[in-house]
Amino acid sequence: MIHLIAVVFVLNIEGFDPDRRASEWIREGFSSPLSQDIMEKTTLLGDGRNIILFSTFMTLGDKKLRRCGEMSLMSFGFSGALVSAVKISVSRRRPDGGDHSFPSGHTSNAFSTATIISCEYPQYRAQAFFLASAVGLSRIALNRHWTSDVIAGACLGIASGFLVEKIYTWVSER
Repeated sequence: MIHLIAVVFVLNIEGFDPDRRASEWIREGFSSPLSQDIMEKTTLLGDGRNIILFSTFMTLGDKKLRRCGEMSLMSFGFSGALVSAVKISVSRRRPDGGDHSFPSGHTSNAFSTATIISCEYPQYRAQAFFLASAVGLSRIALNRHWTSDVIAGACLGIASGFLVEKIYTWVSER
């Protein structure tokens, strides 16, 4: 966690702002009304309620899908706790002026779920991470997060997914 705080500090040094420039470049590329509409819909894929709903539906499937859904729910909870702790510790302003920008929770949600899916269904790895990346991109394009917020959210989500998968596998094999 201290490394994440150090990254935010470095990125906010006066005159050294690649984070702001990268975020503005992305927002400019998605500034058309159609792009904004697509981004508004894409960002919903990382919304916690939708992740819970999707993961819960997975638990209604066969054994492998149920396992995937259970791990996805656990990873969602774990990554959410980490994201909340870091958000409170860092208390960075969002580009739109809101509070608690760092790290991106939507991105963390999407990447934790993508990681679980890729562990259980490697044939869908590319699609899962494409959608997770689209969620992260949407958070920047909609002016809700800085680029570094999204990168940190992705890292926390991936770490949460792998950790939950390892623990779940270890416990289920005992």
